[in-house]
Amino acid sequence: MGCGSSLFLSSPSKDTTYRLWSPVSQEGDGIMKGHLTDNIFEVKCDGTFQESDANTKMTTEEKPQGPSNPHCFALLFKGPEADKKYALKVNKDGIVTIEEMKRADNKSYVFQFMGLGGFTMLKHFESKLYLGCDRRGTVTLVKNANRLYPNPQTVFILNKVGSG
Repeated sequence: MGCGSSLFLSSPSKDTTYRLWSPVSQEGDGIMKGHLTDNIFEVKCDGTFQESDANTKMTTEEKPQGPSNPHCFALLFKGPEADKKYALKVNKDGIVTIEEMKRADNKSYVFQFMGLGGFTMLKHFESKLYLGCDRRGTVTLVKNANRLYPNPQTVFILNKVGSG
């Protein structure tokens, strides 16, 4: 990061609850939301600001990946069983889902937060691709060739809505 650069590693507070808003999504209000259907969690950017639904809120769990990779977190959603952790995950096919977190050291749950002005970008630690949302609210991983001039699908506004 050079002098005057507005790109910085963003550090949300650990064990704090947030909403992610995508300015690109044209579904609902563009809030990232987990949908539970047939015991499968799908994630979309189609939630609204009016929803008090826990499925539009996620709690950060710190997952540091060594001194050169700070600001790494898992994003936890409330699931059907209160005694289990459900996290945003990238599966082996590169699909973004919400699944029960079975192994705490699994890097498929880890995202590195980066800030750009008032926006946040989330780089998937394992694939090095960025979390993104398209206009239909589909959550995917996308390439982001230049972090100072990012792919618009990769920028989110992080809205703090409570602590753990």
